[in-house]
Amino acid sequence: VKLEESFFPVIAGDENSSYPHHIPEGKKIEKYLLIDFGVKYNYYHSDLTRFFIIDKMKTDKLIKKAFNDLNKAKEIALHLIKPGKVIGKVVKEVENYLKDRGWKDNLYHTLGHGIGIEVHEYPSLSNKNRDIFKENMVFTIEPGIYIRGIGGVRIEDVYLLKKGGVEKL
Repeated sequence: VKLEESFFPVIAGDENSSYPHHIPEGKKIEKYLLIDFGVKYNYYHSDLTRFFIIDKMKTDKLIKKAFNDLNKAKEIALHLIKPGKVIGKVVKEVENYLKDRGWKDNLYHTLGHGIGIEVHEYPSLSNKNRDIFKENMVFTIEPGIYIRGIGGVRIEDVYLLKKGGVEKL
């Protein structure tokens, strides 16, 4: 089995995690760590982001709140996504939940993206997308909250849309 990188990984700690595409550097990470990486297998890409708390005592309360709110936002998205639903309307509901939780100024990217032969492909899970979710679409769900000077949190997985809902790949 031959695996290749899908893209240059994002490895960001502490306040650098507030930049969604931070380039790794030699700085010591003390509080929390965000890693975004993927591999390519048989021409198909994967994309996964994980967030780790290294030192609970040093971790800002806002980061802990962001982590909890993002987990709930992801649950909401997974519950709402069904074949025939308008992509932008689902995204808007998830964004509204996060805005109601106080994150209006901390949302810097879409809820996710299609993935397959390319790392980023159709559909864009954007609030402007008027297309509908269709059975057998493969996409990421990756809500993120970014607080400049403090840090950012993102949780990403890849899903397949089936008749009854989403399946985590």
